[in-house]
Amino acid sequence: MKDVQGVLVYAPFLPEKRDAVAGILESAGIRTVEAEPDMVVAVGGDGTFLKCFNQFHAPVLAVNAGHLGFLSSCDEADLPRAVAMLTSGAYDIQELPRLQARLPEGAVQTALNDVCIHRCSEYGLLHLGIEVNGQSAAIITGDGVLVSTSMGSTAYSLSCGGPILHPNIPAMVITPVCPHLLSLRPIVIPADASVSITLIGPGDRALVSPDGRQIGCVLADGQGAVISRAPENSLLVRLPGGEGYYSRLGRKLGWSYRG
Repeated sequence: MKDVQGVLVYAPFLPEKRDAVAGILESAGIRTVEAEPDMVVAVGGDGTFLKCFNQFHAPVLAVNAGHLGFLSSCDEADLPRAVAMLTSGAYDIQELPRLQARLPEGAVQTALNDVCIHRCSEYGLLHLGIEVNGQSAAIITGDGVLVSTSMGSTAYSLSCGGPILHPNIPAMVITPVCPHLLSLRPIVIPADASVSITLIGPGDRALVSPDGRQIGCVLADGQGAVISRAPENSLLVRLPGGEGYYSRLGRKLGWSYRG
């Protein structure tokens, strides 16, 4: 997709920036729309970008106006240059795999980074049975477990001790959250695997959070979720000459930087 016609400006947490961004787009001859865009310009931080990816299926130009902006296409100061590249077609689309979680009663939730099953604040530790492709893999006692994409490996999974995976690696990561056993460590599995997570402790209650969203789903003892790759990918706009993946790891997350 190179011919950009209608663009929606998405800035739910920074509404004061919406008109300014729309003005830059329209001055370059790009029409702004309120619905059915063929591209979305999201302005904010990673939380904004995740919400945008979960709301729209169009390619997203992620403009960092927040703190980290690991998913960003460019920084706010570079927006005029980015818009010029949009008008000339000098950009690429990066496809980012998504996850889907099949929940009780047929509900389905999707996520770009991860799906977490974690304990409710009023209940104790969870007892979770984990199966991968129908094979018993682990029993986890702890605060929960999360399944992440390669892109999501630098998010919640990383803070729980999970490995960093390059986003082009076709894999998922199962990461225990505060497990009550020293031998339980994160594991990398194929991207096409199916992960079944079931509550097996009497009286257990758990919440399901795709990309950190509280969706109101409470699992009870014997219930669970099946997490696998979603049929649709998220689409992220990448600009030529932009910061590379390893540079972003160093500058934003401190990987490879020395004191």
